[in-house]
Amino acid sequence: MFENSNPLTEDELDFIDSILEKYQTESSILNASELDGFVTALVSGPNMVMPNQWLPAIWSSGDEDNAPNWESDDEFTRFMSLVMQHMNDSIDMLMNNNEEFEAVFMNAEKGGRVLRIPNDWCLGYLRGMAVGGGWERLPEKYDEYMSAIAIHTDPDMEAKLMQLDQDSLQDMVAMIEPAAQALHRYWLEQRMNKPDDFMPPQTFMPPQQTVQYDQPKVGRNDPCPCGSGKKYKKCCLH
Repeated sequence: MFENSNPLTEDELDFIDSILEKYQTESSILNASELDGFVTALVSGPNMVMPNQWLPAIWSSGDEDNAPNWESDDEFTRFMSLVMQHMNDSIDMLMNNNEEFEAVFMNAEKGGRVLRIPNDWCLGYLRGMAVGGGWERLPEKYDEYMSAIAIHTDPDMEAKLMQLDQDSLQDMVAMIEPAAQALHRYWLEQRMNKPDDFMPPQTFMPPQQTVQYDQPKVGRNDPCPCGSGKKYKKCCLH
């Protein structure tokens, strides 16, 4: 077990969301779902990425310096502590309970049904790949796993995805977590068996803009769409 690797609580995820919203820029990570995808790729890829390399990428998708003007040292310390805790939890889960890994997706309510919306998470994953570098060495046989993630960030696929029924879309969403698990397993094996083949992280490039579904998102503090009268985070989000 990694130190400070307990899963984040809903209140802690809410705090991360509030900080990302408070200091957001045109090119920053916007919410906890996108941050989770970002972190998942960072801890899954071929290269070890240090905090001084990935932290600027939370606030900027290019070379500009968009680091927040933090309100207080305590605010910065809490945010960083929770991000590192979440990263350690992701490492612990992927290494020790790989098949139980769960992504932090956004959710939307439509017709009384809660749908998992993966776009932000997938965009964050591609962002993490770009920061870490080295993913171009992924064998072609793993392309299907990459496609399961990248398709939800491809503007050229937006119209086709919107034509699918919700069951088909949710089936596609269900393929993302197994894809992330398989990609982590591959790179972990490579790092363990061929440690000299892995180079330092490369300069990252901004990923493509995410596809946006025309559906209202359900926030963790919003009333649960099931009609229970409870907050979503205290009801169906569990």
